[in-house]
Formats: sequence, C-alpha cells, structure tokens
Amino acid sequence: MSGRPAETWDYRLVRALVRGGLWFAFGFRTVGAELCPPHGPLIVAANHRSWLDPVVLAAALPRRAVFVGAEELLGRRLTPGFVPWAPLIRVIAPVVRWYGFVPVRRTELDPGAYTGAAFRAALQVLRAGGLLALFPEGGVNRTDLPLAPLRRGVAALSLRSGAAVLPTWIYGTDRALPLGEVVPRPRRVSVRFGPPLHPRGEEEQVLLDRIRAALLDLYAAGPP
Repeated sequence: MSGRPAETWDYRLVRALVRGGLWFAFGFRTVGAELCPPHGPLIVAANHRSWLDPVVLAAALPRRAVFVGAEELLGRRLTPGFVPWAPLIRVIAPVVRWYGFVPVRRTELDPGAYTGAAFRAALQVLRAGGLLALFPEGGVNRTDLPLAPLRRGVAALSLRSGAAVLPTWIYGTDRALPLGEVVPRPRRVSVRFGPPLHPRGEEEQVLLDRIRAALLDLYAAGPP
C-alpha cells in the first residue's frame, strides 16, 4: 500500500450500504465523528475485541482509512486458529486489498519491530496526508481487561510523522460477534470518538500513556 486511497464513488456506495446494514442489524450509532479532521494526516487508534471491529470502524469514519493489520488477512502465512473458519480468508483478502491495507508480519507485532517495512508503509500513508487506522493493542484483546497493553508503534508513528492520534472506542462488537464465531448476533454496536491528541515531541512512552488514558476515558463514558 502506498500513499492514500481515493474516496471513489464505489467506496462511498459500499460505505453507505455497510452503514445501513450495521444500523439494521445492530442499531449502529456513532458519536464524535466531527472530531475527525476532514483533511491531513491522522492516526485512528481503537480498541479491538472482535473480528467485526474493522468493519464497524471503517463505517464510522467520515474519511477513507488505510488499516494496519496482520498479513494473514491477505491470506499470507495463515497460522492455525487465526480465523474460526479458514475459507473466510478468501472472502476477507480481496476486500482488504481493495479498501487499503498495510500488512504487518506477526513478528513485527513486537514493539521493537516497528522499524520494518510495515512502519515505512504506514509512514508513507501519513506523509501523503492519509488517515491510518490501527488497533494499538497489537491484535484482538483476549484478556479480561477493557484494554490490553498498547504497542509502541502508534506513538512512534505519531511522533515521526507529526500526525495527531484520534482515540476511538468500539462498543458491543464482542457481544455481536464473539471470538471463535462466524454468525453475528443482534446486539447493539456503537463507536465514540475522542478529541485528537497531538504529539508534543515527548518520549514514546509518555505519548502512549496519554493515548491509553484517552481510550480508557472513552470506555468509562459508555456507549452512546
């Protein structure tokens, strides 16, 4: 993935259809979308509890994003148990390629690996004025905590590019599509955006702590 994808007519059509489907199936709502700047580089950092999260986040955003995620979503190096039903990747991979995606190898999910190809590709999106969406927990949160420890990559990208971070909380997807299942349940799903966090030239850990605090504030606010 290089640069930023255009907001074409087919993208707008698909987004409208997905939003409508989410509203019909899950009573989908968003709050704070106006906090997302209409132009310029931006990193959207969201919690991650379900396979449904990327679909919900993409529909909630007022701009087209490039997602950062495991390369298995493209059908590469598929590890056992990555998806509950392996043929599902055949459906996911073409959609992921069309939408805009920066693949990360599993080894790159380690905080010390954000100097590789994935980091450079993500940085290129931001330098082109694009919106980069990622889940800073480094994967689906399988803990009992509302938020797993955050990876340093989100802070490193913000500090290197100067892009603000838009904290985002996704509610209800863990009940609508629990891990290990492929058939969604009719549960309410919603998204809340918080004010952008601008990098101040601080240490990575300081910015990471600010991002974590902002995410937990959104979690505490509860679903809209």
